[in-house]
Amino acid sequence: VKVAVHTGGLNESLSVADLAWVAGLSPGHFLRAFRTTVGQAPHQYVLDQRLMRAERLIATSGLPLKAVATAAGFCSNSHMTATMRRLRGRAPSDLRREAGRD
Repeated sequence: VKVAVHTGGLNESLSVADLAWVAGLSPGHFLRAFRTTVGQAPHQYVLDQRLMRAERLIATSGLPLKAVATAAGFCSNSHMTATMRRLRGRAPSDLRREAGRD
């Protein structure tokens, strides 16, 4: 199963049923095939892609963190911050400070 998430797709709500339909698989088969191919569940993959985009924007742009959160597909700055702390062990403001863009 090949899964491509283009930049616009990260801002959209992605359901397993919709992704499975596009892949021509049942939801259960899609989840197993995705995990086998990509190494993580679809939700975790999308969160990781959103965090990578947010990290890139924080490090390379002067956008306010609220705008970064929206551009990366998070519903709010607080959701982005909580997710980044949980999965990366640091806050967006820490990353911005490290990049010298505070």
